[in-house]
Amino acid sequence: MTIHFFTTDDGVKLAYRTFGRGPEQILMLHGFNCTSRNFDWMLSFFAPDRYTVVLPDLRGGGASDKPDTGYTLERFGRDTLALIRGLGWQQFSLVGHSTGGAIAQWIAAEVPLRTLILLGPVPATGVPMSPEGAAMFRAAAESAEGRAAVWQMGWSTPIPADLLDGLVSDSMTWRREAMLEMFEAWSNANFPERLAHIHVPTLVVGAQHEPFLTADFLHANVVSQISGARFVEVPNSNHYMHIEQPAFTAGVVIGFLAAH
Repeated sequence: MTIHFFTTDDGVKLAYRTFGRGPEQILMLHGFNCTSRNFDWMLSFFAPDRYTVVLPDLRGGGASDKPDTGYTLERFGRDTLALIRGLGWQQFSLVGHSTGGAIAQWIAAEVPLRTLILLGPVPATGVPMSPEGAAMFRAAAESAEGRAAVWQMGWSTPIPADLLDGLVSDSMTWRREAMLEMFEAWSNANFPERLAHIHVPTLVVGAQHEPFLTADFLHANVVSQISGARFVEVPNSNHYMHIEQPAFTAGVVIGFLAAH
């Protein structure tokens, strides 16, 4: 896929890739310690003559610029809105994983969508965690070993070494300061009042072995807060279900799109 670029209103150049050329438009937002490449395991299940999928790299990682500061959920959301306006999209589906799921909720309250699909999403009220848990996520900013630990925490079995090496290499595109600010942004998210403005078909997807964003937690903090939202759980998977179980996860997404 060819990498394209656009410039935000604060002069940051952001990268995005496009897959397919079909009439159904989907934008996918990645999360913390990730880039848009983490959706690639699912893409082969999307018929390119039916779907057009746009995959941006959030500022701070991937092929996008990495400014000194400015890594807030609102800033990520406004970056994405600028891309959507540049594409000229009027009605599209939005998929967000993890922190990308929090950003997707922020966007869904701002513009009309066709559907909203949240994969292991961070809620609009953040994720309470122990000092030990917070220390693990902050350590990810400091070294490849720290980033690998976050990947393994979100996997239901030991990750094969070659796969882990590739995932960590992708994670290492993230600037240290960006990761630290992004962690504070998603762990302390606080925009629950916006959820009342989401009025589109919404699917929340959880994972069977998720350590933080469990089914009960997602029901209480995401599903019950968005009008009409539905929940599906991916078996034999953890937080990165779109990589660990790509066929099942893609099937859930495609099935929901087809129903709406």
